[in-house]
Parts: sequence; structure tokens; C-alpha cells
Amino acid sequence: METGEWIEHSSGIGAGVDSFYEYLFKAHILFGKEDLWRMFHSAYLAVQKYFRHGPWDHEADMRTGKATYWQLTSLQAFWPGLQVLVGDIAAANTSHCEFVYVWKKFGVLPERYLLDHQMLHPTEKYYPLRPELAESTFYLYQATKDPWYMEVGETIVNSLNSYTKVEGGFASIRDVTTMQTEDHMHSFFLAETCKYLYLLFDDSFLVDWNHIFTTEGHPLPVLSAWQDRLPEIYIPSNWTYVKDEKKTKRSSAMSLQVWPALMQDMANNWLRALAMSRMLKAITSVSVMKSVELTQLAVDEDHVLFFTSRLHCTVNYSRNRRKYTGQVDLS
Repeated sequence: METGEWIEHSSGIGAGVDSFYEYLFKAHILFGKEDLWRMFHSAYLAVQKYFRHGPWDHEADMRTGKATYWQLTSLQAFWPGLQVLVGDIAAANTSHCEFVYVWKKFGVLPERYLLDHQMLHPTEKYYPLRPELAESTFYLYQATKDPWYMEVGETIVNSLNSYTKVEGGFASIRDVTTMQTEDHMHSFFLAETCKYLYLLFDDSFLVDWNHIFTTEGHPLPVLSAWQDRLPEIYIPSNWTYVKDEKKTKRSSAMSLQVWPALMQDMANNWLRALAMSRMLKAITSVSVMKSVELTQLAVDEDHVLFFTSRLHCTVNYSRNRRKYTGQVDLS
């Protein structure tokens, strides 16, 4: 604190820095500040460039970019959920599968797992009922509606009931090799682990529910009054296998669903362009109907636009009493 000098040069996405990434992006969603988006964008590209190795994310030296610790930690399991919010669903699925693999290998997710040796860390074999894997499973199911994620949720619930349930609640596990429990239950088990598992199996009240969860699982409403201004650009990169920032491609993010006003503006701009090109002779009204997998913009019964996660637009239109389908790349 006196000199401002770094004493630890190894960086990653887990303990000590995880909430930094999460709050950069979520604060951008809440307040619409473009500088927060640019900071997150830069950090995310750096993560993909220096930390990612196949489906795993190791740690690296901040000065050289070289790998330091080849390990998976339970706190890293939040990352696929954040990737879903950003729109990088392919990478989220790949990472999530590896966390599920380790969970199934031990019955729960150990605090630290050594990737280079494919074995437990000798002193961090515990499982304190952390919520991160359940959280990412919830987000991925919301994004894809793939029932496999519900099966993962069932696996998590069964493990919790089998290994951690005790008379007074649910107990942390001291050692995942013996499943010896401790006389301890963190509050985040109720605030997050149980909450995300519940939402995974019953998300009925999320319809028209425009909120975002904090890193501790508390919901905050996304209100237009809080928005500093809508960002001038909102074009996340196609980040799944980014190696060179100059070669990135633009795509949309799932979090656009929290900005119906922005989607409305995008729709109006493109509809005006289509009208000028005489693809559409008349435009009636435009409404935004939020959906988890895509956003549908209804113009009228003959003209419907679908914005997918990569900002490609399918346009159904009619001309001379014949119906046509056209593809428009909005990126």
C-alpha cells in the first residue's frame, strides 16, 4: 500500500479478481457507460489470449504473459455464466463441460484441481458449497434451453443431497476424497447455490423480469433512468477462439435483451434502410418482444425480423404479391 508495487504477478479469472470482470460488465449493463464496456472488452480479450488453453483457463504472469499455475479453482466456475451474458456461448459451453467433468469425477467440485497433473491440490481438497457451477448452468440453460443443463442441475442436486445434507441443513465438505463434512454452512449456499438451482428448474417468474444478479446473487433492476446513455456501439467480438485482436469479428450479446430501447433503435434504423431499398413498401409498427434465445421484432404478419446472437437478420418480405426471405448481416 505504501509503494503501490505488485507483490504477486500471477493473474487469472479466479479468486481475488473474479468479481472485477463480473462487475465491469454488469455495471455497464446497469448504467450504460461505454468506458466500462471498453475496459471489459480489453480485459476479456487479454483473458482469451493469455489464459485460455483449450477448454481451460490457467494463470499467467502479468509482465510476460507466460503461464504460471495450471490449475482449476471452484471460483472460476462463474466464468461460463459471464460468457453467456456477453454472448460468447460456444466458449461458455466448452468451459462449463470441463467443470462438470471435474464435478462428476469427485462427486462435487474441489476448491483446486491441478490441470497439469490431473489431480487434486494436496491442501485444498474441500468443497464449501460454492454456487458458481450452478450459476453458470442456469445461465447456459437460459441461453440454449438445452435439457442437458437441467440434467447437470439434477446431478448437482443429487450430490448435495447425498454428500452434504445433514440434520441442521447442508454442511461443507472438508475432503472430497472422503466426503468428510464440517460443522459449517456458508450463507452463500442459501443466497446463491439454492437460488440458481431453483431458477434452473422453475424460471416462470423471470418472464418480463428485467434484473441482473450481483456476484452475491442479489437482484438489481435494470432501469432506463439509471442509464448514463446508450452506448454508441455495442459490438462484442466473436471471442470463442480469439488469438489476434485485429482479426476479431463483431457479434451481439445476449445482454442486449436488457436494452429494449437499443434494440428498438436498431430495428427502426434497419427498417428505414429496408424501406428505402423498396424491400418493404409500408411499415406499420415495431415492437420488441424479449426472448431468451433471440429477440423478435414484429413489423406485421408478413415482415418479421429475427436478430440472432451474431447480429444476422432474417427478413421475410413480399414484393409483387410474392414472398421472399433475405439475409442481412448487421455486423
